[in-house]
Amino acid sequence: DDEFPVRAMSLRVLAAAVDTATHAGATLVGVDAADDHAPADLRFLTAPLAGASMLRTLVDHWSPSSVRFRAALRAAIGLALAVLIAKAFDLDHAFWVVLGTLSVLRSNALGTGVTGVQAVLGTAIGFAVATLVILVVGGDHNALWVVLPIAVFASAYTPGAIHFVVGQASFTVFVVVLFNLLEPEGWKTGLVRVEDIAIGVGISLVVGVLLWPRGARAAASGCFKVMLTDGTRLVTTALDRLVGDERLGSDEGRSGDEVANARIRAVASRDRAIAALEDLTVERGGGRVDREWWIALLTVSGSLLLAGDGIERLAADGRFAGCADARAELEQAGHDVDVAIRRVVDRLGSSPDQRDAPHAATFTPPATDGLCACVRERAANDVEPPIALLWTREFLTVVQERLATLPA
Repeated sequence: DDEFPVRAMSLRVLAAAVDTATHAGATLVGVDAADDHAPADLRFLTAPLAGASMLRTLVDHWSPSSVRFRAALRAAIGLALAVLIAKAFDLDHAFWVVLGTLSVLRSNALGTGVTGVQAVLGTAIGFAVATLVILVVGGDHNALWVVLPIAVFASAYTPGAIHFVVGQASFTVFVVVLFNLLEPEGWKTGLVRVEDIAIGVGISLVVGVLLWPRGARAAASGCFKVMLTDGTRLVTTALDRLVGDERLGSDEGRSGDEVANARIRAVASRDRAIAALEDLTVERGGGRVDREWWIALLTVSGSLLLAGDGIERLAADGRFAGCADARAELEQAGHDVDVAIRRVVDRLGSSPDQRDAPHAATFTPPATDGLCACVRERAANDVEPPIALLWTREFLTVVQERLATLPA
């Protein structure tokens, strides 16, 4: 019931995209390459470039500000330390140290600590249960084979369905039963696992404290600030290319390459921000997440990309000549957007959930006196209307309206 309206909306959007692409003469690529290219079968408007997309993702996240980069580095260091300690002290079943490190390593120190305590507690409970099982069944392999599938199911099902502690307990029982089937050692197998998991938890805590102890929350704050700043830079760069001062000349004004580079940065920073938000929403011990505020900021970013792309397409034929007053109004509107975004960025403290000041939901549309005068003047002289300027105002208005609806 909750998902169907969203699905229906997506199909309407898809149908509109198909109609638009058809009118534009674009080649539609269907999932099953059906001759009629029905809207429901549409997957891409152009042929997908999986290799380029993968490379672009790797490049976008090759930065210390990316939570994906941080998670990979944190896991690499944690696992390397686990292997080093396990080998240096010649620990029994050393792979459990590595497994314990990986299972509790989280994006922040608090989350790692909470998960670590739960892992040790669950392992201790599992050790107690496994010891009881071994004492009851002894060396009876038939009984152990009966217990094994039950333990396998519990270890796979309970972590997500019940609790992480129950999952760790179930997995410990599974490990003890399995090893006693392979090489009977009794309850000692469970004790070794408790020791190794405790070592792994200690390694994870050290790595969690040393590497970005505040986790995804602090990373997300920085990513969202960069996302909004880069989006604004895209809009102002494209706007300057379209309505910048004519006296600069085409050689000194903004070039298409500058706008393209600004867009690459804006898209990359948005991808990193979305990744940070994904990590924050599943972070253990991360505290409350104000989803309404986060989504509102992502929506603003989307509006900035829309405006930047739209204005750049309008500027593809070069800088707009004439109508100096209208162009000045649009430049002022772009400046107002820039100032408003800077205020939003300044309001983001160490966390996007902590706004420094209330937001006044005011909306002042761009001025139109110069634009109206331009339309009348061109009509009187039987000259094509300033469509590019009219559309530019609409794009900037969309961004300003979106900013005005940010939650207080």
